[in-house]
Amino acid sequence: MENQQSTHDFPYDVLENILSRLPIKSLLRFKTVCKSWNAMIKDPGFAETHSKQSNISNSRCFFASYSFEGDTYCLIKFKGHEFYMESVFQFQPEEYKFDHILCSCEGILLFEHTNRETLKKKFVLLNPFTRNISTFSCPFSDEIHATRFCRSESYGLCFDKYEDDYKFIVVFRGGRYLVYSIKNDSWVERRSELTGCVRREGTYVNGVVYWVMSKCSSPFPYTGIVYFDPKYDLLKKLHGPEDLEHHTFFFLTNLTGNLCLYTRFEGFVIRIWLLKEHEHGGGRKRWMKLASVDMGEPPEEEESEFFYAGIPLCLTSENEIVFQDLPWGGKYAVYHPDKQKFGEVKEFPWDTRIAESSCLESLHFPAIRRE
Repeated sequence: MENQQSTHDFPYDVLENILSRLPIKSLLRFKTVCKSWNAMIKDPGFAETHSKQSNISNSRCFFASYSFEGDTYCLIKFKGHEFYMESVFQFQPEEYKFDHILCSCEGILLFEHTNRETLKKKFVLLNPFTRNISTFSCPFSDEIHATRFCRSESYGLCFDKYEDDYKFIVVFRGGRYLVYSIKNDSWVERRSELTGCVRREGTYVNGVVYWVMSKCSSPFPYTGIVYFDPKYDLLKKLHGPEDLEHHTFFFLTNLTGNLCLYTRFEGFVIRIWLLKEHEHGGGRKRWMKLASVDMGEPPEEEESEFFYAGIPLCLTSENEIVFQDLPWGGKYAVYHPDKQKFGEVKEFPWDTRIAESSCLESLHFPAIRRE
């Protein structure tokens, strides 16, 4: 019998390249193969390499979904023009029960939990792929509303590559905001010169969190885009597409690794832009119009099936756009830009809604340094 080649004979970089392309389910099993594999998979450098591969592969992009039938959260994946459930997570202990997902970053979900009796709030970090979980509280929790329906603040979570740290941002009205260093378990209060109020939860894309800004006296018109610069802990303004200035409101999402801005124009028309690297490089970015989707007028017949494309969820490998209807709806359809029409309208296979538009498969998890 010929001698089989040992895994020890593979160069480290070759083995790392192979393992980094595998899903986390496989990696968690392979940690038991030998000590060297276990050490490699647990290494932070390997986690970073694995995340980069996940970012490249559409098949490693998931969506966090909330099921109304059992108060559970699940990960769903889009493949072959179908959504299917990948895994379900539900933590029974009272201290880890979740209210809803606030945002995500590098595969980590951030939930808020409010004690129904004391109304005290705390935040829960969860990596749904590795099942790592941790909690922290805010010293300014009395200022943070107990429910999302009367909220006057917005949230964001990002990874600061300069400090190798995860940061949680709470933005209040009037330019005041808080920055929590997860690595150091410390809070800093800051002020911004930007006027107005940020709306909705932050959208994380490639190390940066973005929010929509509007006048504090009214939920619209929207006045621009604000982002958090983790290097200096500053809120800054980002200019939108040039042809957006006359429109009253728009929305942001992470569309397959790019910041996506979409808006609804007169009638049933949706226009979508992506913030992409400038073709001349230099770290510059530009807005590229992806599509203008004309839904046409809704039919007058009440029983007619009309699909209202409200939220772009992802792009397929053929640059088709997958749309969900409304945030509380349960239908989706694939839009074909070359044909300028939608495919078959389908329903999600369970009573659910997309709670976070992009959840990158990742081994990352921040360690909170407790004193």
